[in-house]
Amino acid sequence: MDIKEYFDRISYRGSHNKPDLATMSDIFQHHIQAVPFENLSIHCGERIELNLEATYNKIVKKKRGGWCMENNYLLSWVLKTLGYDITLLGAKVYIPEFDTYAEEIDHLLLQVRLDGKSYIVDGGFGMPYQLWQPMELISGTDQPQTPGVFRFQEESGTWYLEKVKRKQWVLNQSTSTSQSVENEVCRRIYLFTLQPRDIEEFRGCNAHLQTAPDSLFVTKSICSLQTADGVRALVGWKLTEVKYNYRDNMDLVEIRILADEEIEKTLKEKFNITLDKKFLWVSPFGKAHPVHSTAGKMNIQEYFGRISYNKPHKDADLQTLTAIFQHHIQTIPFENLSMHCGEAIELDLQSTYNKIVRKKRGGWCLEINHLLFWALQELGYEVCILGANSYEPAEKGYTAEINHILLKVVIQGDSYIVDAGFGGAYQMWQPLMLISGKDQPQVPGIFHLMEDDGTWYLEKVKRKHYIPEHSNSDIPDTPELGNIRKMYRFTLKPRHIDDFQELNAYLQVSPDNLLRKKSICTLQTSNGPLALVGWTFTDMKYKYTEDMDLVNITTLTDEEVEKTLKEKFNIVLENKLVPVNVREMNLEEYFARTGYKGSTEKQDLETLTDIFQHHIRAVPFENLSIHCGEKITLELEHVYNKIVRRKRGGWCMENNQLLGWVLKGLGYDTSFLGAYVFNPHQNAYATLMTHLVVKVVIDGKAYVVDGGFGVSYQMWQPMELVSGKDQPQAPGVFRFTEKNGVWYLEKMRRKQYIPNQSFSNSDLLEKKECRKVYMFSLEPRTVEDFRFQCTYLQTSPDSLFTKKSICTLQTTDGFRALIGWTLTETTYNYKENMDLVEFVTLEDEEVEKTLKEKFNITLERKLVPINVKGSYTI
Repeated sequence: MDIKEYFDRISYRGSHNKPDLATMSDIFQHHIQAVPFENLSIHCGERIELNLEATYNKIVKKKRGGWCMENNYLLSWVLKTLGYDITLLGAKVYIPEFDTYAEEIDHLLLQVRLDGKSYIVDGGFGMPYQLWQPMELISGTDQPQTPGVFRFQEESGTWYLEKVKRKQWVLNQSTSTSQSVENEVCRRIYLFTLQPRDIEEFRGCNAHLQTAPDSLFVTKSICSLQTADGVRALVGWKLTEVKYNYRDNMDLVEIRILADEEIEKTLKEKFNITLDKKFLWVSPFGKAHPVHSTAGKMNIQEYFGRISYNKPHKDADLQTLTAIFQHHIQTIPFENLSMHCGEAIELDLQSTYNKIVRKKRGGWCLEINHLLFWALQELGYEVCILGANSYEPAEKGYTAEINHILLKVVIQGDSYIVDAGFGGAYQMWQPLMLISGKDQPQVPGIFHLMEDDGTWYLEKVKRKHYIPEHSNSDIPDTPELGNIRKMYRFTLKPRHIDDFQELNAYLQVSPDNLLRKKSICTLQTSNGPLALVGWTFTDMKYKYTEDMDLVNITTLTDEEVEKTLKEKFNIVLENKLVPVNVREMNLEEYFARTGYKGSTEKQDLETLTDIFQHHIRAVPFENLSIHCGEKITLELEHVYNKIVRRKRGGWCMENNQLLGWVLKGLGYDTSFLGAYVFNPHQNAYATLMTHLVVKVVIDGKAYVVDGGFGVSYQMWQPMELVSGKDQPQAPGVFRFTEKNGVWYLEKMRRKQYIPNQSFSNSDLLEKKECRKVYMFSLEPRTVEDFRFQCTYLQTSPDSLFTKKSICTLQTTDGFRALIGWTLTETTYNYKENMDLVEFVTLEDEEVEKTLKEKFNITLERKLVPINVKGSYTI
């Protein structure tokens, strides 16, 4: 890195010999007017790395921008290089929607000490809240700058930054209600303390903000740059240009919605950015972007071409309606794939038409039924939109809020319900007559409408399912013949599509709703429905026998998903799909996985120990996902599905997170701790906190529960958190030692008898009788604190876990481990104070069989065993 190259990037030609306020202000202003605040990497499929050289290359060499952790990190290097006294600080940004500050630190800023005074330098906030000069760290004093008046307030060691805004004159008033234009006079920005921070403390935040579905930076694409007289910002398709103090105490605001083809040009001309990768513009809460000008208007013949309908349609009768409806549901999938491709779903008719008709995609009810509504109107039908509350089987009740749209069509005085947007086996195949209490048989089954005091209820009578033995069934037991499935309730109050705008936005970002938890694509065929939910492909044939439907279920690989979408659903995605299928978690299913049948009534040590031992003997400690091309994620539902439903194991961040959930669900007082693992090769503890453990408090005593270390260092019982006390267990003697608030775990092992002497000098054997394991403090941690480590450990070439494929499981008298091709089986205390350790080297074809027979693991993808010599002992 070169300071002169940085100065060229920001066009700074001034002096830099003296580290004074004037020089710092000048450099700072050049920086914010040359380097955008932007998160475009997230929406280009690029990872934002918290690495100084990577940040320098991105901003200086590639002429890109970045967010706070990039802009301010680079600025800290610049100012330090020039001799300034710099400290990193962490802030919590104010969230206007909830009138509160973030719970965790999510913003990096700089403190600069100069001539006995402290200044805050923050080149990473962007938009109209970007400082234009360093701010003196003084409480209660107005500090006027070109963007407005900034002010710090200090209370009990916490500093608050706020900005007093001017009035705004918005030229195009039609967009003045946009979220980008705020009306309040004083705006809070963030709070912070003066506690010095290290860049390592922002790694979890950096990972979370670019991956969490509810992160502002995931839901909005942002690029903002300060100009000589104001600021310009591109949020999604919305370009805003602000000129400060255009008139007396008034800012001029110009807003324009761009077409797709204008985005790339605007980034280049307004922000000097040229992207390396395809960019997906996101702003789910903004207005729908205009359609590409060359696309043309919507027309009914193009729609008919999309659904392969070529019959007469002069008469708006029931026969024509039924024919169009059936063509619609057999060509247009019910799908939510946009949510899992990083695309925003816009509730705008033209956007929906382009997506479904021209791009040959599908959509959910808000899209499919809206398009059908337009088509039927075009054909002269009397049609209106209704709103429904869907039935939640798990909750045994209907949703509190409307979350589904359907259509009512009136033909010659008779009313019909038309709903092409439910999908799967509950998709009607014909319009339903709006009549109460009458069975209406269709190919999928018998549909039934009931009216009670103005509210209508739709339900379906299901047939039995026949699932062949070869099917990989991961679905709940099939209801018997005659089982009634409630679907939704609705009233006949007419609705407008705009009534569903808030719902459309909510469903795309709320982590709690079904459509976020499952990637879904389903299409009706002439025989029955096809469905792809996550990686599970289902092919159903209605009435395979007189009273039974045939259900074939297959689990696909990632590579097969794309092919299946194309061949079975005629869908080709523009962006990469991330399949997901999360089901509700429950303790009974977990206990069935671990074989635990004991009582859970008491939250005592005996119950805890029993549950823990069942876990470590049923759930392997393993990192096989890394060597199967699978990504390890820390979302609890994903961990649960992997370990409980797919009968896999995991590493500490998976095993112990799941254990923490189980114990908390049983009423135990639990918290997570973070540990630094000992590296015997370097004879030192790791500098990165990579190990998650659980602390449990019972009757005033604290215990450490760790089901995620494996091999001979795996404890078999919860360990009392007491210093200097030997705690003998079957694997050996464990001991905690506390020094200055830091706890150290070590283990004393027995002698080892190795029958196969060719392995007596194996690097997998521990040579020391007393082995340090890890150190930790009692500071409570969250899973978020481990997100960076989770990514690092499965991707870094320096990580132990990329160098070795590991699977280890505790048994009733010892443990077994498969490291690469080496299988070891250890029997504890085989003779007095001696463990038996047996080694076998496997052939490639034996690995899969061994995993199944010894560890009860069946992998979905091919394992590539690896065992690079390194500091790992069993």
